[in-house]
Amino acid sequence: MSQAQNSGRPRMGRILKAIEYSGISRSGLYELAPKGPGLFRKNGVSTLIDFDVLDSVLDTLLRTPRRPHGYAATREAAMAAFAKSWRRE
Repeated sequence: MSQAQNSGRPRMGRILKAIEYSGISRSGLYELAPKGPGLFRKNGVSTLIDFDVLDSVLDTLLRTPRRPHGYAATREAAMAAFAKSWRRE
């Protein structure tokens, strides 16, 4: 992808630029590493972020439907699910 196609941003950047670009915290970026091999690259003592990989990971996360875990439709259903899990041994 050329720079014209990616809104003028560089392909590689430092972590602070990636935080600014994505709105994700530093620890959040590190949590994305397993989802995007090649996201981080060492450049001497600096760590660089590949913005193309970051865009790919973020696009994938945004397209993936999120399913709530541990939520029930009603209070009664939540209480029944909790009671069932409590009895399970």
